[in-house]
Amino acid sequence: MSTEKITEADKGASPDVAAALSLRVAELNLEVLETKTQLAETKLQFALKNEELESLKRQFHQKEATKFVENAYWVRRGTAWDGPFCQICYEVGNRLTHLVKLHPSANRPDDRHCIYCNRTFDNVKII
Repeated sequence: MSTEKITEADKGASPDVAAALSLRVAELNLEVLETKTQLAETKLQFALKNEELESLKRQFHQKEATKFVENAYWVRRGTAWDGPFCQICYEVGNRLTHLVKLHPSANRPDDRHCIYCNRTFDNVKII
């Protein structure tokens, strides 16, 4: 690629020179557009990586504040524990799905059910 300067003498040049200059200007405009496109793609990649980083940070902090007790996961929210959450949903898909209490019965009051994966857990203790 040529980086020749356009001089004052070139402005009054023949039609061939004028055409060559016009072509060169068009080539430079194309290079500018390609550079802008590359910049936009780089910005998009940066934004996607930044989003991925933030997601990983959230997962890390969630794992730090998560503990497994009596067949279920619990998450610290401030000073209290939230839960119980489904063990299967959390371990397979990193999904926090609350376990709901089954119909209370005298012999199984601590059984819980996950409405997402449809599993039932025995003896889930409340912490």
